[in-house]
Amino acid sequence: MNINEAIDIIFNINESKEAFDVIENNISQITSHLILKLKKIIEKKEIQEIEEFHIILNLILKFKIRETFDFLLEILEFINHRFNIQLFIVTLSKIINSHENDINELNNYVFSKKNPLGQYIIYKAIILSILSYEENKELQKINDFLREIVNYFINTDFEYFKYEVLLLEIINDNIYFKNYQLVDDKNKLEKLIEKIIIFSEIGHKSENFEKYFYLLYKINSKKFNKIIEIENYINNIKNEVFDQAEVGLFKENNNVKKGKLLFKKINKKIENSNDNLIKITLKKMRKYDFNSRKIPHTKEEYYEEIYNCFDLTGNLADRYVLVNEKFGKILKKYDILKNKIEELIDKVKEELNELKKSRYNKKGILEDIEVVKLKENYIKRRKLEVLFKNQKNIESGLLIFYRKKLETFFKNFSSNEKIDKELKKLSLFSQEQIDYRISYYNQIIRKFKFLLAEIPISTLNKIYYNIKFIPYYDNIQNIGRRNLKLSDEEHNNTIIEEINLKIENHPLNPINLEKYNKNEKDYLNILRKNSSTAIENIKYNISNSICLSKRKKIIEKIINGIENKDYEVVINILPIQIEGLFKDFLKYSLMYEYCQDIEVYNKIMNIDLVQKIDFGIKKNLNMFFDTIAYFKYYFNSLIRNNVAHGNYDFLIDNVKDIKSEIFALELLYDLNSIIHTISETNEIDTAQKYIEETFDRIKKSEKYNESNMNCLINDLNGTRERFNLSKFKSGLFVSYEATRILYWIFNPLYEKYFDNDKLKSIRNLIISSQFFLYIKNRIHSNFENKELLKSMQIIKTDCKSKLDKEMVLLITEIITYLNS
Repeated sequence: MNINEAIDIIFNINESKEAFDVIENNISQITSHLILKLKKIIEKKEIQEIEEFHIILNLILKFKIRETFDFLLEILEFINHRFNIQLFIVTLSKIINSHENDINELNNYVFSKKNPLGQYIIYKAIILSILSYEENKELQKINDFLREIVNYFINTDFEYFKYEVLLLEIINDNIYFKNYQLVDDKNKLEKLIEKIIIFSEIGHKSENFEKYFYLLYKINSKKFNKIIEIENYINNIKNEVFDQAEVGLFKENNNVKKGKLLFKKINKKIENSNDNLIKITLKKMRKYDFNSRKIPHTKEEYYEEIYNCFDLTGNLADRYVLVNEKFGKILKKYDILKNKIEELIDKVKEELNELKKSRYNKKGILEDIEVVKLKENYIKRRKLEVLFKNQKNIESGLLIFYRKKLETFFKNFSSNEKIDKELKKLSLFSQEQIDYRISYYNQIIRKFKFLLAEIPISTLNKIYYNIKFIPYYDNIQNIGRRNLKLSDEEHNNTIIEEINLKIENHPLNPINLEKYNKNEKDYLNILRKNSSTAIENIKYNISNSICLSKRKKIIEKIINGIENKDYEVVINILPIQIEGLFKDFLKYSLMYEYCQDIEVYNKIMNIDLVQKIDFGIKKNLNMFFDTIAYFKYYFNSLIRNNVAHGNYDFLIDNVKDIKSEIFALELLYDLNSIIHTISETNEIDTAQKYIEETFDRIKKSEKYNESNMNCLINDLNGTRERFNLSKFKSGLFVSYEATRILYWIFNPLYEKYFDNDKLKSIRNLIISSQFFLYIKNRIHSNFENKELLKSMQIIKTDCKSKLDKEMVLLITEIITYLNS
């Protein structure tokens, strides 16, 4: 094989040991051939055959053909991101030498040409050449030249973001290649980063912008921590902004001047803060566009930015007057409700005292009328004690619960000083936000206004009606929200009116249900008409909830009992099953807790209904106000206990008449309500939704794409703010603890409840070298570790048998880095 045949094979087949051997023995001829090809590219001023050019680079690299150096420098002008940039860098790094001519050529290119990509390639090639030949003293000239490049870019003003890729590399190398004193003054490097961040007009629109914050952290971690401190203060400044800047902020009409006041306040409040640090903080916080508002880069724009962070539009003094007026009305209603609760407590005490005084035939029962009276008094006393009880000077009961909850809702209005501070704080919000908060407090007022009747027994009945409507109310709201998402903004008001009308006119609305109950037959008809919907909801939830599945058979038998009019059986069985559902709720919502402490499980198994509810509250489970009010107080005392002790006949006159059917149907609605609530708020069903959602996302897209990886990293760091999967946690957007998510994915206690193939797919992604490599790269880019270190340690320990040698090395490197 001659040299021409060898070249032809290399360029057309690209694989032949024999051809490479022929070329190696004829270097001068291949050099001439490659130079000829490079000259043609320079003449045409473009590279038409990319693959052929890559072969040229590979040959130059393999045989270190230094004679091509000058030609490659010229061709840099035609290089773009369609080419293999890394191959060009490596090739160039192998043919650079310390000859004066080469240095001059590099100098001319870097300081004469205005091609940022070419400058970047040369810079990286020089770095690579130094790292490859660290012991070669002849490379001192190249090292000196490199320092000249670095200091030029550090000390010269130019279009920073035209050269940002090169700048990032320079800054990064100065941090990691500590053996090379590339910058005369490290402070200049730090100042450059600050300058780039502050004066950038595009900010986070640049995909590289986040890296500057990470590099600033690496150069000066104390300064970066100060930025985080300022960010936290800005996020909470509404809680205290009036302490010192009240007069100026309320009287000033110019937004720039108001922002300037806030700058002064922050600098005064935060030790070692200054205007530049606040600007960097604001740039860090400003990740998205807000309508037409500019990304700040001038002093005035930063003053406006900090003011606009709080949506402080309009005249604050006028808004304070408006807020004061509107909340003044709400607070008057609040005072009326507080007084009403106290009045009801006094009435309960009076009625209990009257019952104690009344005695019928102390010697014995002589007439049926006396039996009836005793029964009435017993039921009345039990009901009154549900509302209020005083044992050993400890007050308890539904009215005490109402009082505490009302005070909690209005905790920021408990004194004149707090009221004034809260109203001033609220004045800082936008009109829309103010209206939302006023609406929130008005809803609470309306809720308590309905629940508190003029007489005690009627007050108790209110919560009884209220609990029946909850699933229907939620369903109307959910359908309404979906319609709002699909509609144009101009139709939103119409849809909201429709939602309110459906709620108001629904026959099970507590106000309507209370009216129907004045006539026994009308009341029964309403319960019958809506019972089929309740049964459908129950069947759907017990068939689709892991938490509820255990009781599916017995609940189906209860439904059959209602459909077959076997009301006595239903009345005797259903209350005990409702109590059991609370046990299931705790069991499947505290799995994460008792995985770590078995005593939590033992506690769940050995407590009564009231203690179960209290334990759920103590463990911060999302237990709703209505659920606690009804099931802890009314249901437990007047239904569950009476049925359990065989006294349910106290609740109805005759088990065979109309009242037994009413009671059975009322219990059905209680069952519907608690099943609806549990299905939405338990942990195990939330975990299943997480597994399903994560698997679907992986399945729909490339398994190892950046979005999937990033979601998982944020999950394992406990920082992923995501749309709520259920009501296990309150709020529209939530983040779940990283360790909890790992338990969902890897703990054997959970895995038996989930689809094995889907679980396996997620596990394989998490314990893969691709994922660990992605984490390794991600944490080197302005990554704020919250729980990732702990997550990595758990994976390394618990998944040890599934990790290969490469994975162990990667995860160890990640843990070491996060620990540093």
